[in-house]
Amino acid sequence: QLERFEGDRPIALAYADVPGNAAKALARLELDFPVEASAREATPLFTADNATPLTPSQADKLLASLLADCLCPDEASRYSWHSFRIGLATRLQCAGCPPHLVQALCRWQSSKSLTFYCRVEASIYER
Repeated sequence: QLERFEGDRPIALAYADVPGNAAKALARLELDFPVEASAREATPLFTADNATPLTPSQADKLLASLLADCLCPDEASRYSWHSFRIGLATRLQCAGCPPHLVQALCRWQSSKSLTFYCRVEASIYER
C-alpha cells in the first residue's frame, strides 16, 4: 500500500534470480498470498494476520526480534527502523544519488528531510 503524499509514485525494483533480490521476494510473496487486482491498492504488504497492517509497535517488536537473532542485546538496542532509514539516506547520498531520488526512496514528503537526516560518514573525512 503506497503512502499518500507528494511523491507517492511506485518504486521500481529490478528482478534478478539471485538470493536477496527484493523483487524476487515480493513475487514469491504474491504467489504464496495472491491478492485480486481490484484489492491490491487497499491491501497492506506487511500484516499481522494477512489482513490488518502492522502497527508501529508490532513493526518495532518484529525488528527487535530479528536483531536479537543477529546481535548482542546491547548492540541490538541501538537500532530502529528510523536508524535504518537514516543509514539508507546517508549511503545513497555518499554514492552520489541525486537528492530528489534519495527523497523518493526514503519516502520523505519534503526535501528538508535530507538536510536533517542525511549524515556525513566518517569515511568522508578520511579522503
